[in-house]
Amino acid sequence: MTVRAPGSHAASAARTEADAALLHWHQGGATPDSVVPLLARVAATASDFSNLGAVLRSAGDHTAAETAYRRAIAIDQGFAAA
Repeated sequence: MTVRAPGSHAASAARTEADAALLHWHQGGATPDSVVPLLARVAATASDFSNLGAVLRSAGDHTAAETAYRRAIAIDQGFAAA
């Protein structure tokens, strides 16, 4: 788990909501359409963009998924998951 620097309460709440939605999606309880907007709003790290790419790919949006994966690689070229 990555420790994030403290930020505004709104940003923290958005991050918490996105993380919870991603977990729910991983468990099969959320649709990509419900998760993508939440992830896109908070994506900042290679991990964030890789997760966004995975959700977009599962939704069948391969072009947007590729863009998210490329963004992850641009942020951290050594990030193996991307």
